[in-house]
Amino acid sequence: MPPITGPLFFGDEGRRLFGVLTPPDPRSSDRHAGWLFCPPFGEERDNAQRILVEWSRALSREGFWVLRFDLSGTGNSEGTFDRFTLDDWLDDVHQAVFVLCTLTGAPLAGLCGLRLGATLAVLARRRLGLSLPLLLWAPVTNGAAFMDEQLRLATVTEMLRGGGTPATRAGLAARLARGETVAVRGHEMSPTLYESIRRLDLRQESDLGAGPSLVVQVDPKPTERTSAELEALCEALASGGRVDLVRATLSRPWTRTAMDYTPRPRSLFQPSLDWARANASRTTPAVREVQASRIGPLGERIVSFESGGDRLAGILSVPDGYPTAQPVVLMPVMSALFHVRLARELRRLGFASLRFDVHGKGESEGDLPFETIAALHRATQGGYFASDLSAAADFIEQEMGPHPIVPLGICGEGISGLYLACRDRRVLGVAPLEMPLRYAPLSSARAPIGRLKRYLVDRVLARPHPVIRAARHALIAARWFERTVIARVRRGFSGAATERASRVAEPLGEQANLELLDALLRSLDRGVRVLSVYGSQRVDGPSGFERILPRLQVACADRVKQIEYHLLEGADHHFSCPDHRAQVFAIVVSWLAGAGWPWSQQTPPPRESPGTPEEGPK
Repeated sequence: MPPITGPLFFGDEGRRLFGVLTPPDPRSSDRHAGWLFCPPFGEERDNAQRILVEWSRALSREGFWVLRFDLSGTGNSEGTFDRFTLDDWLDDVHQAVFVLCTLTGAPLAGLCGLRLGATLAVLARRRLGLSLPLLLWAPVTNGAAFMDEQLRLATVTEMLRGGGTPATRAGLAARLARGETVAVRGHEMSPTLYESIRRLDLRQESDLGAGPSLVVQVDPKPTERTSAELEALCEALASGGRVDLVRATLSRPWTRTAMDYTPRPRSLFQPSLDWARANASRTTPAVREVQASRIGPLGERIVSFESGGDRLAGILSVPDGYPTAQPVVLMPVMSALFHVRLARELRRLGFASLRFDVHGKGESEGDLPFETIAALHRATQGGYFASDLSAAADFIEQEMGPHPIVPLGICGEGISGLYLACRDRRVLGVAPLEMPLRYAPLSSARAPIGRLKRYLVDRVLARPHPVIRAARHALIAARWFERTVIARVRRGFSGAATERASRVAEPLGEQANLELLDALLRSLDRGVRVLSVYGSQRVDGPSGFERILPRLQVACADRVKQIEYHLLEGADHHFSCPDHRAQVFAIVVSWLAGAGWPWSQQTPPPRESPGTPEEGPK
């Protein structure tokens, strides 16, 4: 019987892990060995996910099996982040090794990892006691410095909470010392996890196991200088075998600040593939019986469906005996912390959901024809992914029968839901959270032009010379022409941008997304109910939405009552603080369970539980 491939759950009851097993491409030479990839820490895993997916497929084309997985308490795996330590995650790596070798019957080619995942790969090789190749992308060598970096991110999260003196890194460290947790971009870090990583220092280790190693230094700009920390790591690894160091130039994909959309960075992939081909092992670790299936914690079921010729991956979460009248919430992101936690909370309270990845993102098939993140955002603001939500609604109808549909998402995900709501009669409500009302600036969507403008402004036009001053005024005039005349001409040819939407959009200026506002108006005309939630930290979101509310009242009269609007004081764009996330969850559940829906008479009272879905009853 062939092994389960693709997305799967494995591990013991109460600690099931989510993974994706990619088989060798049948057109490749049969290398019959498997690479295990260890994921990075917290939010870094979400930011870098597509690169990890594409790397798995690149290894597959070379003839290798590849298993990626989510650590306990992260991604789609079971448990909450604050319950686990570095040792627990090392246990996860060992479990994943057994699953890879047992399911495939293939030997272990080696261990890969990014950032803290690379560190886990080093420690796992030593604990396994096997001679294995290590492929390490930007490994974390100094746990204390890494935790200091996480506390610096946490100070931003703490400032967004408001109320009181902003926390410092020293203050957060003191809080951890007192046994309290600290939120790092939505992840509740416990004192035990903090200490287990802070004590780590690979540079000082005398034994890091045996086998060849490739260390990849990732820099946003070309450099010939080697990081002192990576040099020290290479020296520590050299006692166990040959060590190669290469440099990759790309925007660091595990950060929010990456500008370029590069899911297959050649400078990272090519040297890594060449090294993997030359150094793959055929080590056979001890195997044991493992449990793997497409059914996960809380009865979650891995599913897939087609959209435009691409297979989209998703997880369907349905309470037992779910009535036909009840809605299914569509969330077009499968693995991010917000969506996983919300889906499990919805199920606990009696609601069904389907979270999935749109084409070209996450675990789904497809390619996106964009070179910059800004270009991708701009296309999303125009409804680029709405057809994937339509395909998800079709899948629900085929799989579960007729059910009302309620799309929900943050930023572009919510925009896609609104474009579906204005034309699909199965959609009775839509929850676009943190919905931007203005298009991204045109210049930022075209990377070469944007870089040229930044260079001109920062290096050339800042000089106090009469000719340069005249050029500066000419550039300002050109920018005005781009944002007014050209934008007006483009809107004149857009059938979706109606005159009514233009009147509503007037307070937002020339960059207003008229197509989106037209979709909002048409959704209200259809009787669709809209839940709009913003955090006060968004620069243009809440104020922009409040400015158009009076004009919406004029444009659609009593239909504006279908809008429920909330502004969360201190919340950021991603609702990173756990208390803000809990507030959003409560608002969503209250909205779905409120009066006025066709299913409101059949809605059972919320099924309260003394514990969270991951924790169980206390």
